[in-house]
Amino acid sequence: MNELERVGASVGNLLLQSSRVAFEEEKIQSAKVRLESMDAIFEGFIDGLECLYYELDPCYSFSVKYTRQLTINGSKNRRSFTP
Repeated sequence: MNELERVGASVGNLLLQSSRVAFEEEKIQSAKVRLESMDAIFEGFIDGLECLYYELDPCYSFSVKYTRQLTINGSKNRRSFTP
């Protein structure tokens, strides 16, 4: 194998490695999008459960200290309540 063939093989290996890294980055980005979607679904589910509980126990809203806290995590609202 001459020097030119070695350089060609090295460049080929670099390109193959680069495409693997790009593929891994795509997989990570795809997983992140799916997790954000699932987070939004859970937030909606929690909101629905809270509404249902308020409907079933109207005194709950007066007897429980309820706080909504904003966390600096993008634009996400994190909810917590303490009975």
